[in-house]
Amino acid sequence: MSGNSTTQSEPWTILRLLQWTTEHLKKNGSTSPRLDAEVLLADARGCQRIDLYAAFNEEPNEDVKAKFRDFVRRRAAGEPVAYLVGKKEFYSAGPTIADVCTGSGCIAVAVAKHAPTCRVVAIDISPETLRIAQKNIELHGLTERVSAQQGDLLAPLADQSLDFVLSNPPYVSESEFPSLDRSVRDHEPKLALVAGPNGTEIIHRLIQQSADKLKDRGWWICELSPMIADTIRDTLLADDRWTQVSLVRDLAGQKRVAVAQRAPRSMLHSPSP
Repeated sequence: MSGNSTTQSEPWTILRLLQWTTEHLKKNGSTSPRLDAEVLLADARGCQRIDLYAAFNEEPNEDVKAKFRDFVRRRAAGEPVAYLVGKKEFYSAGPTIADVCTGSGCIAVAVAKHAPTCRVVAIDISPETLRIAQKNIELHGLTERVSAQQGDLLAPLADQSLDFVLSNPPYVSESEFPSLDRSVRDHEPKLALVAGPNGTEIIHRLIQQSADKLKDRGWWICELSPMIADTIRDTLLADDRWTQVSLVRDLAGQKRVAVAQRAPRSMLHSPSP
């Protein structure tokens, strides 16, 4: 894992490690280089493959990187991954991801580009908006792994279970709408901006639906307004179906993204008789 002086100054995040290792293993004859890289890094980190996708920007500690470097060296020399990690169950299909309120499909496309083993369902309630998303999916050559479905939040997925729910939903309140910048208010459909009187209505519905659809330890990641961030965090914290609840700040220091993990169903308390 080396490079020129410019790239050496960049942190070896999980995403960068996966990208570099994928290319390295591909050059050394692996027929599934990205999958190999994910399996080896997950084992070195002591986590499931799905957890790597929620930690792309994290930099592993030196012990993890040292173990991973040894794995990569041995894999490049031809040692099978199953021998290295001592198990084969990691070789399942990639994660299934729902991009809810997809809009133009930019999140679905970006995720599919960065995670080439995943499958993404891009969902929007507006048929007109979904047609734009479909064009962008086709433009980027992702029709085999990204599908566009019309419907209300997660309703189109029926009994399908998910590894991730991602969303940039409407989160503006009715009272906020008139004060929005005209460049936004005049060029975006109100349906794509306003959630209801409080701005939390759609996100609250999505939290409830996601708790049912997500697999154990699946991740829920949602963009929101800083004005409602604490309210959404408190909602998640009050529900024992969620764990690892946090708020992520944007470059301006504003609370902009809520993250939570679906607690394993076996760990939840059974209701009293």
